[in-house]
Amino acid sequence: MKRWSAVVALAFVVVAAWGLAPSAYAATGGQAGPQVVTVGMFVENLSDVDLKQGSFQADFYLWFKWDGDLDPTKTYEFTNTIPLELSSVAGSTGPDGSPVPETLEDGSMYQVFHMRGRFLGQFDVDDYPLDAGRLLISIEDVRHDSSVLVYRPDPASNIAPTLRVNGWRLHEPVGSASDHRYATTFGYPGEAGDSAFSRLEFSVAVTRPGITLIVQTTFPLIVIILAALASLLIDSRVGDEGGDAHWWFLATRLSLAVPAVIAAVALQFSAAPGVPREGQVLLVDRIYLLSYAVILAVIAVTVFAHRILRKGGYQRAERLDRWSLFLLTPGYLGGILLILLIR
Repeated sequence: MKRWSAVVALAFVVVAAWGLAPSAYAATGGQAGPQVVTVGMFVENLSDVDLKQGSFQADFYLWFKWDGDLDPTKTYEFTNTIPLELSSVAGSTGPDGSPVPETLEDGSMYQVFHMRGRFLGQFDVDDYPLDAGRLLISIEDVRHDSSVLVYRPDPASNIAPTLRVNGWRLHEPVGSASDHRYATTFGYPGEAGDSAFSRLEFSVAVTRPGITLIVQTTFPLIVIILAALASLLIDSRVGDEGGDAHWWFLATRLSLAVPAVIAAVALQFSAAPGVPREGQVLLVDRIYLLSYAVILAVIAVTVFAHRILRKGGYQRAERLDRWSLFLLTPGYLGGILLILLIR
């Protein structure tokens, strides 16, 4: 009898504790588990991609569909926007013009917003001009954690078929939802451990038309380097005449190699407009570093050949020129190809 009394007392305590404790069931108006909110986006326009600020301009529609007592349109926020440049127009409003969700035929709630604003994207410019990025729009509920409210991407999300972004190629948009964890309780009483909030991200991957840019960037540089290498074809026999002929030989060659350095430096300054360079060595910079090394090699060969000629070593100077030209030309072109392959 005492055993049954203890069991009944324990069951009563458990039921009472369950009734008094707050729960996701109570927080979501009587439904079991967190309230599920379907979120979709349709992007009309993406423009003004600024790599130095890491931002872009977006014009899009954002909608919410849900069943439950919580109104997610009152507690969401963008996690990667610049607030002063964000505008919003609700599709369904009340008599006073304030946003009021619409009740659909199946009893669920619906609201849509037309949004315009500047957002922070994710760009990796190390491989410029073969770099890529993500034009990202991210939202998160600012009040309810993932035990109370979760987002689910709407498969109807898309981008306008005619959408174009100057200087970039667009890829298929991707919508994903996940829990974003914060290593804090934000000081909320009674909470312990990390906090997790549902976050939805809608992103469009972008890449540059790299082959076109590589040709535009490297073709003038290759012409400059080939002109410098052509100086090795100048016949060194003028050195056999002695006197000022040695200096004529040196000056003629350097008149092609030294200006090549100046031209390459000028091209490098204009090679990556709008791309941040602070503390970064871009792919195009590595190509220019290789070019500087080849030009310096041509100058070194010229000076060394001049020293050989002054001692009367015409045959040795000629062999030095031919071997240098034979090694540097394919070495330079092959080096560019290797840089592109192992970037």
